[in-house]
Amino acid sequence: MHSSPYHVSLRRVAMSASFLKAIACAALGGYFIWQSTTQMDALGTLFAIVVANFWLTGGGAYLLAAFLLSRRSFLWRFSGGLIDATATAIVAGVILRLDEPSLTVAYSCCQGDPRVVVPAIIAAIAVVWIAASLPMLAWFLLGAKARFEQRRQQT
Repeated sequence: MHSSPYHVSLRRVAMSASFLKAIACAALGGYFIWQSTTQMDALGTLFAIVVANFWLTGGGAYLLAAFLLSRRSFLWRFSGGLIDATATAIVAGVILRLDEPSLTVAYSCCQGDPRVVVPAIIAAIAVVWIAASLPMLAWFLLGAKARFEQRRQQT
């Protein structure tokens, strides 16, 4: 099967997006590991370690997805796409969960406080996180279209 230049470019972008998401998750995991070493009570340390474990597991899932997306077999690529989509849904859900009314109340009470993150920024981060998976979806759709056309020409 002959690959179009768009197909190859989308494949590279899909693998790169998974890899960059893995780097972001690893950075957040490292931050929470570092945070657990600061002076805080035992429950806070335990929470920081649990959150770090979540982010590092997400990073591992994205690395596995990037590896599987680089394989030649459609079954491996499809498995990598499922892992990436699942991890994206979970991570975006967690990011969107941070956009609670309590943050809005905190922002309205503390105007000008640089430590408060605007909920719109959190929502934008989640949207960008999800949008990074769109090249993978387009890549799969182009591959399915090419397979369909190839089978149609064979008959």
